[in-house]
Amino acid sequence: MHIDQYNIIPVVFPKETVENGFKWQDTTPNPIVKTMSVSNNYTYKGTKDNKIEISVNSKLSGGGMMKDSDIEGKYIFDSKTKTLVSAERNMPVQIGGGKATFTITPKIDGF
Repeated sequence: MHIDQYNIIPVVFPKETVENGFKWQDTTPNPIVKTMSVSNNYTYKGTKDNKIEISVNSKLSGGGMMKDSDIEGKYIFDSKTKTLVSAERNMPVQIGGGKATFTITPKIDGF
């Protein structure tokens, strides 16, 4: 598998200053099937305990045997350093049912 297949729908930031509840959108190619698209709807949830939260609802276009999928998730950033603290995306499994959860929790040696 190619490394870009592990990039599960990257977060895209708005160009303007945002306030709680601010929403923005973008569309990116599917990381696995480039001819299909992923439309993303982001919401800035605010800052609490020095953490920035951004929620995202994505629609993965289907094709062939694949059907459209809704993907829910959130990204948490440190408000001082702006580094990623954690990320989670949840989507239905196309064959067999259930849910797939992708999580990212960066780890730095010594912390």
